[in-house]
Amino acid sequence: MKDLTQGSMIRQLLNLASAMIVNMIAGTLYTLVNFFWLGKLGPKAQAAVALAGSPIMIVLTLVPIITVGARVLISQAVGAKDQALANRIFNETFGAAVILMALAGCLAWIFRGTFGALLTPDGETSLLITQLLLWYIPSIAIQVPSAVMGAALGGTGNMRASMLAQLVSVMVNLIVSPLVIFGWLGFPKLGIVGAGAASFASTLAALAILGFYFIGKTDYLKFQPMRWFSKPLVLWRAFKIGLPVGIQSAVLACYMLLVLQLLRPFGPSEQAAMGIGQRLIQSAIMPIVALSSATSVVAGQNFGAKLGHRVRECFRASITIGFIATPLMFIVAQLFAQSICKAFSDDPQVVANTVTYLRIMSFNLFPLTVILSCFGTLTGLGNTRASLITVIVSSILMIVPAWALSFHPDFNPSWMWELMLASSIAEMIMGLTFIRAEFRKRLYVAQSPAALECPS
Repeated sequence: MKDLTQGSMIRQLLNLASAMIVNMIAGTLYTLVNFFWLGKLGPKAQAAVALAGSPIMIVLTLVPIITVGARVLISQAVGAKDQALANRIFNETFGAAVILMALAGCLAWIFRGTFGALLTPDGETSLLITQLLLWYIPSIAIQVPSAVMGAALGGTGNMRASMLAQLVSVMVNLIVSPLVIFGWLGFPKLGIVGAGAASFASTLAALAILGFYFIGKTDYLKFQPMRWFSKPLVLWRAFKIGLPVGIQSAVLACYMLLVLQLLRPFGPSEQAAMGIGQRLIQSAIMPIVALSSATSVVAGQNFGAKLGHRVRECFRASITIGFIATPLMFIVAQLFAQSICKAFSDDPQVVANTVTYLRIMSFNLFPLTVILSCFGTLTGLGNTRASLITVIVSSILMIVPAWALSFHPDFNPSWMWELMLASSIAEMIMGLTFIRAEFRKRLYVAQSPAALECPS
């Protein structure tokens, strides 16, 4: 357990955020490794992975419903020096994750053949999906309790555990995948089944690494199986914090779908440009996203310790660090957009469209820095409803005018990118309004000790 209620705020945020960035990069590498090796099996194998992965990714967006609430409540309990409550929160959320994923995993595994047939009319691709899911479904099921363990450790200030688990997982996948897919070094040649088996082996390794942190007399959080299946006393509090995050993911998915629909009349070059540009922007904001997650942990511990002045200091430090990194990313996008885009496409039209997207959307990095600092702090206080409300409002503020303008004869995609920027500024203003109100409500008024008491 790492005490984040004292010491340099900037140093604490940087230490936690750096571990999260490594974790994110490792996750990206994990995906790239899978696509690289499966590309050797042909386009149908890659199509099978893409088709099987899409609905599974939708399911994984529900994971924050458990993990975000667990991390926030545990960080608050750690700040309040209430180890018993932290352990109860961890064990109840972990037990819920195990039960839900066991049920869902068994059903999905039993009906994996039907699942493959529903995703594609092509018989060969459908068979490949079914073969992939043989081991891929268990690997996905394992990731959920692993995510809960990583979130729980994150709440105690330990981000290195998840980083180490992710790195080990990537290394296992990198080594095992070619051995079992192509039958190297005497291993059985399993093809796409081997890709699923390699994923299972890598996620099992990550689970084992995380499990070690909960074993031993000196560990702050411990496995207490008797609470996994007992009457939950604090589980609903975790769900209430995590549910808006899950809904927010669904709202953003629908938002992007509507944007792509508005781009359809402009052809595939504009859609490809947005796809490339969006991924580049996502890569650019990775440090800010990691900083936001670190902010939620630091703010949560200090809120639990009733150190309101440090919560406000955490918010200011988060914005300060963000604005140190953001100008550099903005300058790169403005000066080197064309060179960057040429690395992702040889089509001149796609490159030109992506450059336009990047140069407009790079201005969005500034309000986004404030937005993520606001919602990282608010999440640490247990308020995730604010971010959901602002995302819904800002999405409407962009989609409705864009839809109306789409009937204009001169309508072009750059109008949408400018509307996105305007909606982000509105979201920033709403975020600052929410955090000001939350500070007044919860930091200036004495917190009730009963709010953090552990039920017996």
